Amino acid sequence: MGETRSRDEDSCGKRRLRASPGPGDRVVLVEKGRAVNPRAVTSDGLADRVEARRADILRRWEARVRVLLGASPPPQHVGLPRLMDALLAALRDPDAFEAVEAFTREQGRVRSRAGADAAVLVREYGLLRDVVLDVLEEEHQVVDVAAFRALSRAIDTSLAHAVARTLDNEPPEPGLARGGLPRRLEEAQVAADELLETRRAQRERDEVREQLTRVLTHLPIVLWAMDTRGVMTLFEGEGVRSVGMDPHSLLGCSIFDIFQGREDVREASLRALAGESFTAELKLFDVWFEVRFSPVRGLHGQVTSVSGLSVDITDRRRAEEELRASETRYRLATQATRDVIWDWDPMSGIMRWSELAPRVFRIVDWGSVPASLEWWTGRIHPDERERIIQGFRAVLDGGGEDWNAEYRFLRGDGTWAVIEDRGRLVRDALARPVRMVGALQDITERRAAEEEAKRRAGFEQLLIGIVGHDLRNPISAITMAAGTLERQDTLDERGRKAVARIRSSAARAARMLRDVLDFTQARLGGGIRMEPRPVDLHDLVRQVMEEVQLAHPTRRLHVECLGDGHGVWDADRLAQVITNLVNNALSYGYPQCPVFVRTRGEAQSVVLSVHNQGPSIPPELMPHLFEPLKRAGGAQGPSQGHGLGLGLFIVKHVVDAHGGSVRVRSTEREGTSFRVALPRRLDSGLPAGPWLALDSEPG
Repeated sequence: MGETRSRDEDSCGKRRLRASPGPGDRVVLVEKGRAVNPRAVTSDGLADRVEARRADILRRWEARVRVLLGASPPPQHVGLPRLMDALLAALRDPDAFEAVEAFTREQGRVRSRAGADAAVLVREYGLLRDVVLDVLEEEHQVVDVAAFRALSRAIDTSLAHAVARTLDNEPPEPGLARGGLPRRLEEAQVAADELLETRRAQRERDEVREQLTRVLTHLPIVLWAMDTRGVMTLFEGEGVRSVGMDPHSLLGCSIFDIFQGREDVREASLRALAGESFTAELKLFDVWFEVRFSPVRGLHGQVTSVSGLSVDITDRRRAEEELRASETRYRLATQATRDVIWDWDPMSGIMRWSELAPRVFRIVDWGSVPASLEWWTGRIHPDERERIIQGFRAVLDGGGEDWNAEYRFLRGDGTWAVIEDRGRLVRDALARPVRMVGALQDITERRAAEEEAKRRAGFEQLLIGIVGHDLRNPISAITMAAGTLERQDTLDERGRKAVARIRSSAARAARMLRDVLDFTQARLGGGIRMEPRPVDLHDLVRQVMEEVQLAHPTRRLHVECLGDGHGVWDADRLAQVITNLVNNALSYGYPQCPVFVRTRGEAQSVVLSVHNQGPSIPPELMPHLFEPLKRAGGAQGPSQGHGLGLGLFIVKHVVDAHGGSVRVRSTEREGTSFRVALPRRLDSGLPAGPWLALDSEPG
């Protein structure tokens, strides 16, 4: 690849030439005092290089003279080494031209006697100059302008004296006096200057051609031209490869035929043929190009052709489309969320807000809001402003990336909003902050609701405590009075039944009160308190079933116990679980069908199951079965429960507190079964199963 040349203006506005030599490059002159290339060869350096290549220069000069004259080297070739010495001396000392003058006068006389005229000498000395430059080119040397001028001056001086001596030995032309010698010398100098100028013009032309070739072969462009009929007369460039076409395939074809059906191409071509210069982006052969249309006009101003330059912008278009898609996603995301998105540039201090900001901040004239961080911090509540600024600054200066805070913010209508804010800081490779993006949300209503919920919870807990304490005493008094009446012998059968109803109602009221207190404890107090101790679940089930049987003497209850039933549990809480499940089975099961209660000891747990035959639990109720105030039976059940709908809710919390699991299965054919698995110890680590499992086995 050839050298890369460029012309530009230095800081003083003076023209300078630069060169970056490469293989096969040409020697480039560098203006003295303005060169930026430290390798530029000075006069002394040029003399050293010429002297080092002396033999090569003599050989090449001899070959070129032979080609020029078509004969053997002239006699002066014998003295050429002396001429080289004289030239080298002149390069090292610009004032040492005496040796050059003495030798070249003799050379001129010898060449004149050999039949050479002044024109031949001019060409011979020009060849010598070319050989020296070619040698320097091969060594990729950058020649200082002063050095090149010194070399040219030495050669031109030698040529002038040689031509002068030749003219001295020529017979004068008719009418030519001896006074015409200066004119002949001037003509010879002009011929030498014209030769140098010609070579310089050729070099510049080669440079321009090389630069144009480099553009065509390395940049993704297409040069094209068409005549007034739209016929392509030029189509070439590296960009042709991107469309996978032969550059010559479109020559002679009409652009209206090539892009038949493409109204955009047709319209652009007609505009250019009408004399309009413009640039358009067109998709041609599945590649996006930026096309420049340039009409060419004749002598009378008419359009004679259209030339153009097409640049492949496919990558740019793809990047622009991706950017637009990203911006669209961002805009849709900001519109879909309830958050206000903000974007802060630490370098410029500019802070941008999403479209939701004016509505959240209740600011009508949003256009007057400064896009600065100071505006945001200035509207934070004075009691919290310093804390927020310090936390924000700590993330910036401390190397962190995430920031979040909650503060009060002054809205446009004068009210204070509670803001939950969070941001993410982006840093560069040197860990400097370059961007921070965040989202804030107005949580004023949520905070107010939470405060109201806390207030209500506190009131409810206080109320339930008072009610529970005040009701427990009268219920205990009713139960004790009923027991006293039952022990009297004077009661008849009717009286005994009345006392039994009193005791049953008091017991049910006590259970309801206990369920309410447990519910309050679970919802407001952080869970139901456990007091574990060694228990035999078999014995506990038998004891509870006896009490239930006394309360439901007409129903059949079957108890079955298998294996080891020992474990460490809270006996009173498990009694609640057993009582609630059995009462639930009695309430929603068919009265004529028995209720089966089974306990089975396994390796690490003991399983309790309660099964009743009755209507199945509605499928839509199954996911909410253990929520408070829900009942297990449907409307088609044989009886309605008499509780508050808290039984299964308490069952679930008690079992969870023991680290166990509850599963239920209910079908019309098999009935309903609740299965409770309890680890033998609270810390046994037995995995808790799901609350509901429709495929669990009954019993």
